Amino acid sequence: MPSFEIKRDVDIEAAAIKLKYKDVLDFGEFYTAIYYWMMQHGWRDEDTGDEFWEPYYGEKVSQSGSKEIWSRWRVFRNADDGQFFKFYLDMDIHCIGLSPIEIVKDGRKIKAMKGEVEISIRGYVHQKFVGEFAKNDILKHFSSLFTKKIYKATIDARTKQMYHEVYEFQHFLKQWLKLKRSSPYGETRQFHPTYAYPSFGKDE
Repeated sequence: MPSFEIKRDVDIEAAAIKLKYKDVLDFGEFYTAIYYWMMQHGWRDEDTGDEFWEPYYGEKVSQSGSKEIWSRWRVFRNADDGQFFKFYLDMDIHCIGLSPIEIVKDGRKIKAMKGEVEISIRGYVHQKFVGEFAKNDILKHFSSLFTKKIYKATIDARTKQMYHEVYEFQHFLKQWLKLKRSSPYGETRQFHPTYAYPSFGKDE
């Protein structure tokens, strides 16, 4: 669940995606890459305004030593016209059977993790003006008019913008994990090098 309460006619789900990676990676470096991507794109914790946006992290270690991990990331940022709209990005990471492994890459041994990582991402557009209208005895009667008529083009534009934000993030994750990509987003220079080793270190 997102950290904010979703309200009908106030919060619009712009996109919802999932991706799965089942192979070898450095999970710590993966976490770091996501963190810096969030910072570069202006995402923050809504309550504190800082870069701590992981309200939950939990892990369970099996008798064999493999880990199951749950992590929730909840971030927000204002739209360009922040007076009226906010963007929310919710991400859930679930790892299954993460186990230490050593592979040989470029003639040297590398310590990494092998397992399955599933990532769920949802992007929302929060219509701030609806809440402001609701506080005013006169304006609250015009909220529906503004939503369906006057602000409709702007709402559609912000929803489309959030949609593209989510898929740009997905493209970044796929690029880092070396998964196949088919999107209009060009290849970006990684702030941190990738530490994903699909097919035991063989690049795609």
